[in-house]
Formats: sequence, structure tokens, C-alpha cells
Amino acid sequence: MAQIKKVMASLDMSGYADLVLDYIAELLKERKDGEVVIYSVINQRDIDHIEDVRNYFVGLGNQGVTTQKYIDKETAVRTEHMNMLGEKYLGSKGIKYSVKIATGHPAEMIIKTAREESCDIIVMANKGRSNIAKALFGSIALRVFRHSPVPVLSVRKFD
Repeated sequence: MAQIKKVMASLDMSGYADLVLDYIAELLKERKDGEVVIYSVINQRDIDHIEDVRNYFVGLGNQGVTTQKYIDKETAVRTEHMNMLGEKYLGSKGIKYSVKIATGHPAEMIIKTAREESCDIIVMANKGRSNIAKALFGSIALRVFRHSPVPVLSVRKFD
């Protein structure tokens, strides 16, 4: 079996981040050389919506609402949140971690970054949507599962 040294924690801003990082901490607890890349993608769809709204409401352009301001603010919020979670679940246990925030289509960016970072495994939450929801909205996790160059661990919260 392959050794797991470098783990990508693929997180969004949902309440599942704690669960994902807790699993990773358990996975790496015996590894002194383990490393985690906490990774979050600002969805291109959201960026496109900002631009659509901005163009629809002509006056917003005069108020300084720009996609770059949205991206900058979202990046800052996510970086702070991910660092806080990283310290709580990983750093406090002596596990090395870094935080990376990107923009784009989440599944594509997760796969691309897992390759670039030479990750051994991707850990992400599966929110457990129904098949109808998957058909209507698509599933980032499903696309990552199908195209990932490395194993993917799905963490799921059962109510």
C-alpha cells in the first residue's frame, strides 16, 4: 500500500471543513513527515454572477463593485478561516499545513492542484445530496472522483 505523506484537504465554506480536517489529523497522527495542503476554490460560477449583476445594475459600477474586489475579499475571508481551522486541527497536533485559495471551476482546479502539489490523496466532504440534486446541480466531488490522478477519500456527516 502506498504511503500517505501529502494530503489535500479540499474545503469549501460549509460546515464540513471540521469533519474533513479531523479525519486528516487522524490519518496523519503517526506521520512526523506528513503535510496538508488546505485548498479552497472560489467558484468561477460565483464570479460570473457578480459580473452579471454588475452589468445588470449599471449603477453598481460607479459604487466600486468589481469582481476583483469580490475575489480579494473572499480570498481574505477564506484564508483567515482556513488558517484558523488548520491551526485547530493540524498545527496544534504538530502537523505541517499550508493554505491555498484559487479561483476557477472547483473540480478542475482541485485535480490540477493535486497534480502540481504531488498530493498522495485528496480528502473532501460529500454533502450527500440526492440523485435529483446531483442531476440538477452537478457534483464537484463526483467529477473529482472520476478524474483524480490520486485516491479520493469522501468524508460524510450522517445526521
